[in-house]
Amino acid sequence: MQIMPLFDRILLAPIETPSVTNGIIIPKSQRDKSQVMSVIVTGSQTSTNLKQGDTVLIHRFAGTEFNHENQSYFIIKEIDILAKINKHINDTSEILAQQGQAKVDCDKEVLDETNNIK
Repeated sequence: MQIMPLFDRILLAPIETPSVTNGIIIPKSQRDKSQVMSVIVTGSQTSTNLKQGDTVLIHRFAGTEFNHENQSYFIIKEIDILAKINKHINDTSEILAQQGQAKVDCDKEVLDETNNIK
């Protein structure tokens, strides 16, 4: 890629959110804009220790979205990065899927307890 952000700006690529939540298939057009992004490249005047491949959480309305070669990207100011996400699981979508599965498991337990009360 030949896009180089200037000054304190950072080029990010969104990390796709799961298309299935609690067994319900969510169309791509109905999914929320992802706030979890992967760092592609940083501008020359950024002061953070971000490097290519880092996962970050950005402000909901931050930056400018654009498409290049059928891929969506964002250019944002460094100040719009809220947090760096240290992943212990290989993929953020796995984290989101596990959170959804935990909710399903919890709902099943509540339902089982409700059915046992008579």
